[in-house]
Amino acid sequence: MLRRDNNYVRLIRFNRSFLRQSSLWLGADHLLAVYVEAFTERYQRYSYRDIQAVVVCHTKTYLVLNIIWITLLGLLGLLALVSDSSARIAIAISAGAFGILLLHNLIGGPTCVCYLRTAVHTERLYGLNRLRKTRRAIAALKARIDQSQATVST
Repeated sequence: MLRRDNNYVRLIRFNRSFLRQSSLWLGADHLLAVYVEAFTERYQRYSYRDIQAVVVCHTKTYLVLNIIWITLLGLLGLLALVSDSSARIAIAISAGAFGILLLHNLIGGPTCVCYLRTAVHTERLYGLNRLRKTRRAIAALKARIDQSQATVST
């Protein structure tokens, strides 16, 4: 495993989506993206010398999810007001679940999409989907890219 390999430093932990887990690792001369889907693992290497740009685009997912969770909480609150006492327990449990989802989204912060551009192609980095985490990762990555590209003579 990469965690036990001294040649790699974890840039981000596993980011889980519905069917995919992804993580990014800093190597001596490359960035390694690890994608785990069902029973397969896919590794993608990006040499620091070949990286031309890291593009970050803000998304509205954060706002949309907040609106959905708040609306559902409000509807459950109204339902709890008009229901009898035995149904209020089930409604409170449901409201608690949506409250946890809202809190998780608020703590995570604004969402984004991140792309890594090389001379050959542009690849989406699935592990970088929250703005705060993406900024930290890009700062660490930028230092390695600058060091690698400064040594290349043209």
